[in-house]
Amino acid sequence: MKTVIISSLIVIIVAVIIFVILRPGKVELPELGGAALDKTIEFDGRQRCYTCYLPADLPDAPPLVMALHQSGSKGKKFRELLKYRLDQLADQHKFIIVFPDALKGKWNDCRKTKEKEKADFAVDDSGFIIKVIDHFTDEYNADPSKVYMFGMSNGGHMCLRVAMEYPDKLRAMAPLLTQLPEKSMSECSGTTPPMPVMLLHGSNDPISPFEGGEVSALFGLIKFGHVESVEKTLQSILALNNVDMIPEISKIRGREVIWAEKRVWLGQGKDKTFSHVRQYIIHGGGHTLPGTNALPRFIFGNTSNNLVIVDEVIDFFITTQAVGSG
Repeated sequence: MKTVIISSLIVIIVAVIIFVILRPGKVELPELGGAALDKTIEFDGRQRCYTCYLPADLPDAPPLVMALHQSGSKGKKFRELLKYRLDQLADQHKFIIVFPDALKGKWNDCRKTKEKEKADFAVDDSGFIIKVIDHFTDEYNADPSKVYMFGMSNGGHMCLRVAMEYPDKLRAMAPLLTQLPEKSMSECSGTTPPMPVMLLHGSNDPISPFEGGEVSALFGLIKFGHVESVEKTLQSILALNNVDMIPEISKIRGREVIWAEKRVWLGQGKDKTFSHVRQYIIHGGGHTLPGTNALPRFIFGNTSNNLVIVDEVIDFFITTQAVGSG
């Protein structure tokens, strides 16, 4: 037993050292027109942190975009991982961005894990995020009918939980590198409500299996619960949105072997209401976001540069805003 524990510790230590050596390089801050602020807000007896970016000359009632980082990260690091591209788009399109921090780098999403059984994961992250949203609608006059949320991995799973628990708070969401939890392994009893949804998955994802199963990291040493397959997740989202139309499919290729397949369901669903679902499959891609600061390949897989996913997310939100009802 001791030998197994020691071996596991050695693997973890070596993996951490390699990750530190190969972690994403520093990204130079581009010239921006607005201001980035590090703030705190009290919630449930704790001081919770977030970073926000406020473009200059914001209009009355600007849209609000919530960006949720992956496990083990923070809002500031996520902002840098995205190469500050989200800030540039906020300057261009005049919306507010908020990058909240999870406690100890981990969002309390819907997945049941052994880690949650051993530690205190009773933190109400959904309530925290909603409090931040309300703060920006109250203090900065953000439009409560134009609140959007996207997240990466653990952050994407947190998007799903917020949507389940506060369905009237979001106009649209983009849970990226995220599949729905298996029902038997979910702490949440509800389902995601009908709303525009954008999905992204890597076909060679080494962390969240494309065909479903157990999500794991550090070569299987850390477990993050069980998820449905990419296809089952997609079909659930389409069914919840009453979508039965044939998607528009396009291929995005560059000089890389990796390529992207884009599917768009945009128009009236079965109940004649507006529906908008997008899915990106990065063929050959890993547990990474295209066009972002590349994570270590031997842990996360390949990162595509054939498209910039942040641009796609904001285009999706803008299309939803322009075409959607309300």
